[in-house]
Amino acid sequence: MSLNDMLMDKAVDRAVDMTAKMYGIPRETVVKVLKVGIPMMVTMADKNPELLKALYGMSMKQMPEPVQDLYEKMANTPAMRQTTMDDYKKALGQMAESLDRDVAKETGAPAGKVQDVLGTMMPALQQQWGQKTRAMGGGASEVTFKEYLQSLKG
Repeated sequence: MSLNDMLMDKAVDRAVDMTAKMYGIPRETVVKVLKVGIPMMVTMADKNPELLKALYGMSMKQMPEPVQDLYEKMANTPAMRQTTMDDYKKALGQMAESLDRDVAKETGAPAGKVQDVLGTMMPALQQQWGQKTRAMGGGASEVTFKEYLQSLKG
């Protein structure tokens, strides 16, 4: 699966729309941030086993509600958005600032908006990553998860 295929996933596509609306930015900006940010995140995970493990663990958790419902709640609940951002920062640790800054530099989007987009999109991305990893031959494991992430680098 390519990055473009992932972005066309129904739940991810809906999350892109909702994220753009939440932050008052064009949909194209959200997509651009994801197209630059996800490959950078995968490269970081290649070099950092703890990040890979954190992303894998997050992707294997089943969401308690459909993505659309979650994003509608996030749109109406600033505290829920903040919790999602905190989860993003916790997963990436000190690499979050570097990732946000590098993506901002490459896309021309403000670093604060990059962080908003990447952090807010994580639940939809994690759900999709988990589903695709579980569907790969050999079952879900960090190895199959890493293989799937590699396909998103292009």
